[in-house]
Amino acid sequence: MNLIKIGEIETPYEQIDDCPNNVSRNGEICTLKLKDEYEEALLGLEQGQKILVLYWLDKAKRDVLTQSNVHKNNGEPVGTFSLRSPYRPNPIGASEVYIDRINKNHVLVKGLDCLNGTTLLDIKPS
Repeated sequence: MNLIKIGEIETPYEQIDDCPNNVSRNGEICTLKLKDEYEEALLGLEQGQKILVLYWLDKAKRDVLTQSNVHKNNGEPVGTFSLRSPYRPNPIGASEVYIDRINKNHVLVKGLDCLNGTTLLDIKPS
């Protein structure tokens, strides 16, 4: 299996503890910076459109099978696949966000929950 990095995500978050626990429609502005050769692939996307952003959480632990979450099961351990936690065997992030604006090969969105410099894998209409 081969994945191609189509760009990077710029966020204000430099450490995992700085990231919000979930996507927020009113969160910070984040930029999907596509490589120049993928600018044409943005044709047809529009301001205000909801998109699915897929990204690779390379700093996440990959060997965690159960986790505690104060919002689920009263803090008792639950399986990783029942959470949106970045800690998972394949640390793929997926978030639905709205396009704030598009400027050439940059797509500005609000509220992503990943680190600055995160690898961008794909964008799909939602």
